[in-house]
Amino acid sequence: MWIFLARTKWFPASASRIPLSFCQCFCRYELGALPRIQLMTAVATGRWSFKTKLQLLCAGLVLSASAIVALSMYTQASQAIHERESVALKAEVAHYTEMLGTPFRLMEQDASLFAQFGVVSTLIKGVNAGANTGRLEARIAGGFSSLLKARSHYFQARVIGLADNGREIVRVNKIDDQIVYTSPREMQQKGDEPYMRQLANSKGAFFSAVTLNRENGVVDSRRLPTIRLVQPIVDDNGVTIGAIVLNVDYRALLQKPNFQMLKGHTLTVINAEGDHFQATSGTGEGVLSLHDDPGFVPSPYHGAWQDGESSVIIRDTEEAYRKTLSLGAPGHGQYLDVIVSVPIRALHEPGVVALRNALLLAGGFLVLTLLVAWIVGDRIARPLVDLAHAIASRERVLKPLELRHQGHGGTDEVGLLAHAFNGLTSQLIAQTAETLAIVSAAPDGIATFDAHGKILKCNRAFEDLFGAGQGALNGANLRGLLCDGDALGALIPQAGAAAESDARALYSLEGCRLDGTTFPAEVALNAVSDERETRYVAMLRDVTERREAERQLRQTVETLEATKVELVRSNEELDTFAYIASHDLRAPLRVIRNASRWLEDDLGDALDEESQENLGLLRSRVNRMDQLLTDLLEHSRVGRVQHDGSTVTGADLVENIRHLVNAPEGFTITASPELEAMEVRQLPLQTVLLNLVSNALKHHDKACGHVMIDVTRTEDGVLRFDVTDDGPGIAVEYQTRIFDMFQTLKSRDEVEGSGIGLAIVKKTVEMSGGLVSVDSAPGEGCSFSFTWPDDCGKGEAKGKGTSDDRTAAA
Repeated sequence: MWIFLARTKWFPASASRIPLSFCQCFCRYELGALPRIQLMTAVATGRWSFKTKLQLLCAGLVLSASAIVALSMYTQASQAIHERESVALKAEVAHYTEMLGTPFRLMEQDASLFAQFGVVSTLIKGVNAGANTGRLEARIAGGFSSLLKARSHYFQARVIGLADNGREIVRVNKIDDQIVYTSPREMQQKGDEPYMRQLANSKGAFFSAVTLNRENGVVDSRRLPTIRLVQPIVDDNGVTIGAIVLNVDYRALLQKPNFQMLKGHTLTVINAEGDHFQATSGTGEGVLSLHDDPGFVPSPYHGAWQDGESSVIIRDTEEAYRKTLSLGAPGHGQYLDVIVSVPIRALHEPGVVALRNALLLAGGFLVLTLLVAWIVGDRIARPLVDLAHAIASRERVLKPLELRHQGHGGTDEVGLLAHAFNGLTSQLIAQTAETLAIVSAAPDGIATFDAHGKILKCNRAFEDLFGAGQGALNGANLRGLLCDGDALGALIPQAGAAAESDARALYSLEGCRLDGTTFPAEVALNAVSDERETRYVAMLRDVTERREAERQLRQTVETLEATKVELVRSNEELDTFAYIASHDLRAPLRVIRNASRWLEDDLGDALDEESQENLGLLRSRVNRMDQLLTDLLEHSRVGRVQHDGSTVTGADLVENIRHLVNAPEGFTITASPELEAMEVRQLPLQTVLLNLVSNALKHHDKACGHVMIDVTRTEDGVLRFDVTDDGPGIAVEYQTRIFDMFQTLKSRDEVEGSGIGLAIVKKTVEMSGGLVSVDSAPGEGCSFSFTWPDDCGKGEAKGKGTSDDRTAAA
């Protein structure tokens, strides 16, 4: 419309000769080159001037707003109509379900009334007993006759006993509205019928599947679709002995409610076997299709709903609502799905009318807006045209703009815009130079490429990664530098998505150098978009050394895991050995010890002195072996036995040691005041001190001696225990060997011992995180020292208060 007016007398000729129709200013940054600002201009043609664009923009905004309003009105109207129709459809399907349920409930009531009188039960029991039941049969047949006359869709009522393969006892038929009584000779056996097989396990009345009525196993000529209500009859003990069976015309039963369908609505009733009855608007008469009929076509709604789904289903052309009607006692699986469907077009037709009215209203708003845009656009565009002239005069020149109409001091809108644009340009140049310096000095390879993988620019680090000279990779395809070039095509869309979500996209690829060698690389991708195209930035890092470190770490972990498994196996073997040592190996020793004593007692004076000496030597070796096994067991348990953690004072600890070692007369065991005033955990510290004190007494070379136990605190907060004696001392060359197992300085015939005591001391101390050492010289005694963790707080003295005070201090 604006082009037409510009070319006619109704549009001013000067307006069609606007010097500048549009301008576009964009800053394009390329890695390795300073940014350049391209100021592009176009000669005004009068067709697409800025003012025209502004006017069209206003019209477009109004048109969009009008379309949104119209669409909103249509959506709201359609939603409201759809909700109203949905409520109506739900109410309609509920109404039809209630109407259908009434005749089925009436069948249950009719059969229940006969069962409650007790006459039927008496009749069945009499027949089973061989009694004369003629009068009862006649009485029940009369009741059945009245029932068949009152219910137009009932055509047969029977009493069937379970005895004699389900033989009928009473049967009354209705044929062409005439009541026909069946003689005893014509009674049939129904034990093989499906509904009779269900009778034994039934807990109440149930409905059978719909089948064509059969007489003597043959479908009768009327071919009536029949549904049967089976009412179990039980005796006084609650055992089922027979049933009342009502045969009903299924088609007549469904047409009984005489549905009056709304226009365009369709009613569909589907049972568990897929038989479906369909009634459309109008008379309400329906068509019944049985699954046994030749050419039967299942209903599209059968199986369309799964358990737990909503009651609504929307197909391509219609919307349907369902309600399920359960029939009979639970557990027999008989039900009816009652479905009401309506074409979707009929539901949405009112919404289409609302949309047409909204579009007419929007058209009126559009015409009014075009008139206002014509007047306002001319005034708004004038200062912007001046700005376009200034931009054209400074094309390819990075200098501040000089406007022709800067107003008073350049403080009007155009002057402020020019100053802001000039400042933005200078800032952009500075930021670009800073970015270029950072990229050039980066240790990682950085490159920009397009959507096809063509490299636009890259830094020197990127070229070094692939063994290329300076500038050799510009224009090359990044796919050729990757072992799996196709992977780049799959990663580019992911990089674009990551850029939109401001997320970091990091990938692992294999790089291929120009000399053919490969290296593992970690690649970070990002996307940069402008108005013309989307470019991508790739940052590559050679992770060869890191991969090697990870491989070595995995190898170390595997080695540690294998060591752990071996250690577990070793511990298990040690446990087995400890068990053997404490049980199996010591048992023979006890036998030998006892046998030697028995031998000595039995022989008595018959033993000479040498034989007695040999028996004593035998018992001493047995005792030595027993002690050796005991010490081995104790050594194996070091570090693997949990102690109760009880604490004692140092004085009590030393007193316990005195009692345990039973020092010979002339020997004394003392402790320093610091140790006596200190509180420590009793075990396993007592074991260590006991072994050291016992060792000092055992190897002492004099008739009297002294052992001193002292403790000090080191600078790092651990305890240092010293056990000092005045014995013969140990030569330097033996001071390391004494902590090994089975090592003694004297023969075991001279000093009885297993040679394991100091090994237990060393293992216990090291398992507790300490170190043990010995300081000795021949003839100057020994001083065993070991460090021990202070696991009782600060190891402070208990003082000399009462027991309550000591407890509080602890």
